[in-house]
Amino acid sequence: MKKIILTTLLIMLFSCSDKPSVYPWSSLSYEQVLNLNTDKIIFLDFYSDN
Repeated sequence: MKKIILTTLLIMLFSCSDKPSVYPWSSLSYEQVLNLNTDKIIFLDFYSDN
């Protein structure tokens, strides 16, 4: 049991990275994204500073 916990902790520790995300974020508005005529899946992520 201790080996499983230790292995899990080590995987979690070494999977962390200081590298910033390089995901290509877009600055299109919601309406612009909806008006795109593509066959791609659209992932929308909203956030608020409040």
